[in-house]
Amino acid sequence: MSQQSLLTSEEKVLLLSLARNTLETYTKTGTSQKLDHVTDKLPLRLKEKYGVFVTLKKSGELRGCIGHILPRTSLFQGVIENTINSSSNDRRFPPVDAKEVSDITIEISVLSPLEKIHDPVEFMVGKDGIIIRKGPASAVFLPQVAVEQGWGRAETLCHLCQKAGLSRDAWKEDGMEFYIFTADVFHEGDRT
Repeated sequence: MSQQSLLTSEEKVLLLSLARNTLETYTKTGTSQKLDHVTDKLPLRLKEKYGVFVTLKKSGELRGCIGHILPRTSLFQGVIENTINSSSNDRRFPPVDAKEVSDITIEISVLSPLEKIHDPVEFMVGKDGIIIRKGPASAVFLPQVAVEQGWGRAETLCHLCQKAGLSRDAWKEDGMEFYIFTADVFHEGDRT
């Protein structure tokens, strides 16, 4: 799904391991692990700032997904924060219980910088993630969402408008802003 890989296979494995350890530790103890002893050994790229989402799936179904669209913190710190948030602060789901952890797979999406587009026809399903914004309303879909749901461009934009609390056809109205991005998407079980 990713356009180009931002990360090496080793960096992806490291981030997935970090997310897995965070999920296990947080669901058992309510705190995250201390990383002071390993931070110095992390590859430089994992200390750089990127937008990042962590998606949790249980039996192939969404169980939690939270992230930062814009770079806010180092990539490794963003993975830790969003693993915790996806497991405990996604309002669509109850917090993940420690007994569920072995049934959950983790997917990480590392985002490219946002690019503003002026016509939704520039949004390429299967390649781009998309953000819409109109006044205070906004919503985002990662690049893989439309593909996983089997949606085309128009259907994706309709669902995105609904997610933002707007009418399904609001994407056709004046004043709508569109931003696209790509993502390096990888998950447990990948042969990265």
